[in-house]
Amino acid sequence: MNIFGIGQSKATEHLEEKVGMGQVKPKTVRLITADLEQKLSELFDLEERLLEDNDIQNELIRSATTRIEDNNVEIARAIKTRKALTEVFQEMNG
Repeated sequence: MNIFGIGQSKATEHLEEKVGMGQVKPKTVRLITADLEQKLSELFDLEERLLEDNDIQNELIRSATTRIEDNNVEIARAIKTRKALTEVFQEMNG
């Protein structure tokens, strides 16, 4: 097993330094490192999902921004058209 670049024997050494020589059983180290590897894998999966979600949100923002810009262009056209029609009606009536 290898977690964070530390092999099982190295992990055993570190644990034995903390709790005393001969106190750490290889099975304990295997269980701890397996649990840590599982949690690390879950964190990497979560990070990947968050990055994907972020990409999706960014695309939604870009799409919404484009729609807003398109709407602003349409509003500007409508204002120009209304202004032109108002001028035409004023000329006809006045």
